[in-house]
Amino acid sequence: LDTLYEMFPYEELVFYDATLFTSKNRVDEVVDYLNRYDGMKWLADARSAELVKYSLDELKEIRNARSNLRMLVVGLESGSSRIAEDVMKKGRDHLGGFMAVAERLYQAGIKLGSGVVFGVPGETPDDLMLTIDYISEVRKVNPDLKISTTFFRPLPGTELYSLVESMGFEQPGSLEEWAKKGEDRHFDYNRWMGVPWMSDSVEAEYRKTYDVFLYEHGDIGI
Repeated sequence: LDTLYEMFPYEELVFYDATLFTSKNRVDEVVDYLNRYDGMKWLADARSAELVKYSLDELKEIRNARSNLRMLVVGLESGSSRIAEDVMKKGRDHLGGFMAVAERLYQAGIKLGSGVVFGVPGETPDDLMLTIDYISEVRKVNPDLKISTTFFRPLPGTELYSLVESMGFEQPGSLEEWAKKGEDRHFDYNRWMGVPWMSDSVEAEYRKTYDVFLYEHGDIGI
């Protein structure tokens, strides 16, 4: 960080590291370091499984430091426990932990950003409806919640990659094709991108439920 600051005197820092909050001592060291710079702003990724271990007082101490923590980005991915835990491997009681963290961050005055992934293999319109209802409940305890969304696209070498390939999804055959496919595939909020591994009838029903999501929560996009 010192080297970066000497080269590029930054005013805002983003930690794309979901493990940052695993160690409270490490977080204290980071905050102490950033406090050396007047008005330094920062954002960070975090996992609800780690943040839930922080008390309200500990979170307030971080928020009230000299440096300005603008937002923590905590992955939700799905409001269906089956999809979140069994398919996306978010861990046991992911939704309970996320809800607790959402409420605590709001009480501490720390902005919460999150993300939802649509069209995960095996997800149904009913699962998406569970996500819609869950986000409604989260917004009751954290009215400042912001969400970015994306449609699932498989990464080579993963279990889900092999699954969607077996379901007929055509993968890019070159680096250039990957670049073309990826340039408009992520974090484009409120944009339907299709779910090619769903049957036409299921996708049509899923699209209707997706429109319900936009109606209910389209106002909180990052």
